[in-house]
Amino acid sequence: MRNLILISILIISSSKLYATHAAGMDISYECISQGSNSDTYKITLKFYRDCDGIGAPGNTELIWDPFWGWTNYTTPLLDLVYSSSCGSGSNTLYQVGSAVNINPTCLSYCNGGNTLGIEQYTYETTITLSHCSNWMLSVCEAARNNTINTIINPGTQDLCIQATLNNTAYCNNSPTFSQYPTPFICAGNYYCYNNGAIEIDGDSLVYSLISPLNTANGNTVNYIAPYSPTNPVGGGSNFDPLTGNLCVTPPNILSGVLAIKVEEYRNGLLIGSIIRDIQINAFSCTGTTPPLLTGINTGTLVDINNSNTFTYELNCPNGNQNINFDINTINNNSSNPDAYINMTWDNGIPGANFAITNNNSMNPIGTFNWTPSIADTAGSPYFFTVNISNNACPVPGNFSFQYQVILNGSDVTISPTISNPSCSGLNNGSINTIISGTNTPYTYNWSNGQSTQSISNLNAGTYSLTVT
Repeated sequence: MRNLILISILIISSSKLYATHAAGMDISYECISQGSNSDTYKITLKFYRDCDGIGAPGNTELIWDPFWGWTNYTTPLLDLVYSSSCGSGSNTLYQVGSAVNINPTCLSYCNGGNTLGIEQYTYETTITLSHCSNWMLSVCEAARNNTINTIINPGTQDLCIQATLNNTAYCNNSPTFSQYPTPFICAGNYYCYNNGAIEIDGDSLVYSLISPLNTANGNTVNYIAPYSPTNPVGGGSNFDPLTGNLCVTPPNILSGVLAIKVEEYRNGLLIGSIIRDIQINAFSCTGTTPPLLTGINTGTLVDINNSNTFTYELNCPNGNQNINFDINTINNNSSNPDAYINMTWDNGIPGANFAITNNNSMNPIGTFNWTPSIADTAGSPYFFTVNISNNACPVPGNFSFQYQVILNGSDVTISPTISNPSCSGLNNGSINTIISGTNTPYTYNWSNGQSTQSISNLNAGTYSLTVT
């Protein structure tokens, strides 16, 4: 009987020791100093831990060992591996600050309850990279969360993320994220999510959904059909590569996984990218319906397939034209504290203001306000993310979406009327133009050297016009 009891204890101990815990991860880098031959960067890694698993990297917890009894076990630290055609190296990432419970208002495994809970841990290191066009930075953590049921053998799959960097011309700062990467969704409900990427250098961002990585050199997990990188929770999805907005309706309860890649361009040159690994959890929500966001200046749901619902456009800003519009909330619940909505934004547009009225009520309203100048057209388009969440438990309902503001440096429109030469070889063709817009008068520069609004006595050919 004693041997049987010992074997049972050994199995329990082994299960605890190798329990899975990795529920998400992302990486970013910040330029600390630029040199003539190399640059120094601070690397920041955010790790998201399922509180029902083992401790986060570098953390110690008390576990039962059949030979040593109760003993402290420290989860191995994370290593950053970086390489390029110019060299390679590795650094240990060390935790900074304390863990953050991303859902503190509800009881979970993170704070004494018995439902899914996620904690965020932050790790940092500093590296110096010689100027090279193809730096690759990678971090891997063993054992994805075993509750994931959209990929094959999740508990044996490592969670890996990558970043790339071309620092031959710039000491660049990567985008950072303002939203947690572990959204909680109600099964059967329409849901939109945005990472809230912020780009402090004003570079252009392009988003894509990719297969999550399970090795540092780019190998990927295998999805279970019908799930895929572009259908991460079943039921189809809509994704906007310009804003990174992702909208889904998960038909069933599940824990899914996806990865989003954000590429960064400056003056048309790809200068870097980052990958974020995201766990999506769909629950059965029978009490409080999750909130929704509207389009601009309307009471109807924002439509990811209609950019007019989330885009404001202004021509020739002169410092006196004020952009002002409302974003409303949709709340289909009767009034109760669990259904109260908290609205936030990510301060995504410097100089703009987002005033929230009736926050933490049934229907808060966000009012965007900005008075741009003509100089601001250089950074157009601009983006900002709005997030709303309620107080429901075991997990709050939430919804996030990125809106855009486009500033055009010109409102000039050119309407040409073309008359072709009457016969081959004749020069009796003409192009008459109607020019409309503000900031007149205009100057005209045709490709054949003429400088009038309309031109005549033309041979067959190609003619272009520049209006300034």
